[in-house]
Order: sequence, then structure tokens, then C-alpha cells
Amino acid sequence: MKRVSTLALAIPLLLIACGCGEEAMDYSSLNLVPVTGKVTLDGFPLANARVRFVGEDGSGSEGTTDSAGRYVLRYDSNQLGGKPGRMKVKITTSIEAATDDPDAASKNEKIAARYNSATELEVEVSSDQSAHNFALTTH
Repeated sequence: MKRVSTLALAIPLLLIACGCGEEAMDYSSLNLVPVTGKVTLDGFPLANARVRFVGEDGSGSEGTTDSAGRYVLRYDSNQLGGKPGRMKVKITTSIEAATDDPDAASKNEKIAARYNSATELEVEVSSDQSAHNFALTTH
């Protein structure tokens, strides 16, 4: 019995060690650009806001603002950056918005829909234009 349990533990460790079971993503074809910026609401840094850049194909990147309102976009959990091109920007403070449940999100959202569910924010991401600041207002 001890031999079986040792073998059961050894196989996953061997797969991890050889790199089997997890393919490395090739990000080079995406031409990702480092994207950073700052979000303010009525002139004050907006902390803990989710900033999402969404392309025409529905793919995108996101980041979360720190206490100073600064964010850095991540393409996924392994890679920083955003795809170049025209992006809609959605900024939300509602935790429920992370689940894309519009009813729950709108009840708890601190900022206007024109910045998230009905966003009016658009930017062009390129290697020449990778810093994007957003000065949001409550009215």
C-alpha cells in the first residue's frame, strides 16, 4: 500500500519537473505593450478599482488600482501588458462586477455606468501610447 501512495505522489511531481501537463504560452505573437496609468474620482486617487481594457474581439487585459490610483495591466496571470489597438475601457469598484452580473454590480457600484457597463472610455494602445490616465467624475 505504501508503494502505491508514493507512486501516486511521484507522478504529478515528475510531470511538473519535466514541464509536461502545462504548456508555456508564446506571447511574442501578441505584441503586448506595457500599459500603466492612474485613475482618479473627483480629483482623488481611486483605490481598489478594476481597470479593464477590452478589444473589438472581446479579449483584453486588466489591472487593479493601488492606494494612489495607479494600475498596471496584466494580459493574464503570467504576463504583463495589453494588446495594441483601439480599446474600450471599463472601470469598476464593485466586487460583483468581476462576475459580470450587471444587476449585482449596479447596486454596489460607486462610479457612473458611463465608465463601466455603458462605458464611454476608449483609448488607443500602442508602443508610443502606453500610459493612460482617467479622471472620472461623479456628475
